[in-house]
Amino acid sequence: MVAPAIVELKRSMPKLRIDWHTTLMSDMPLEVPSKAVDLSVTSTPIEHEYLEVAPFMRGRMMCVLPAKHPLAAKERIALADLKTEPMILFRRDIPFGTAIVRACQQAAVELTSVVDVTRADQALALVQGGLGLTIVDEFAAGGIDCAVRPLVEELEMIPTFVYSKFSPPPRGAMLLMEAVYHRAEQLGRQVGNLRASGRASRE
Repeated sequence: MVAPAIVELKRSMPKLRIDWHTTLMSDMPLEVPSKAVDLSVTSTPIEHEYLEVAPFMRGRMMCVLPAKHPLAAKERIALADLKTEPMILFRRDIPFGTAIVRACQQAAVELTSVVDVTRADQALALVQGGLGLTIVDEFAAGGIDCAVRPLVEELEMIPTFVYSKFSPPPRGAMLLMEAVYHRAEQLGRQVGNLRASGRASRE
């Protein structure tokens, strides 16, 4: 979602300066209040007393597997289908890992992790290398040379904009928020009201 929005922005405003990097969600509550960044975009909501968190769309977790894997023939994959498969899973102490563990508990399924990861790109690289299957967010899975299937169990994710409660996002950050939200609208997945969030941050 972010990369296409940046491309759109830079094409319309080539002089706009954007410094984009990725980080762990556990580090985000420190980066925004310290002004190391003006804006964070998270895959799931975070909580911090000094942060404003504005949900902007709905997403879901997907199963990613080698294209020739037998399960790729299914339109949807159940967690129970994965219990005998070698899995590359998020660590249990980060939000995605916690969500997957909770879903497995509800489905009475135990998955076997051959490698624990902290980032989706790590998991996807290992799937491409033939090590196993993974469950990642649908945005990370886009464009990868593997089979991507929705899960029978709905693992919903709510991406958010995160910025300081004490100072409004600067103009460049607001423009990026608008561009990302516009893409969410194009997909019919938007939630909340970006304009209302922008007004609240300036009041």
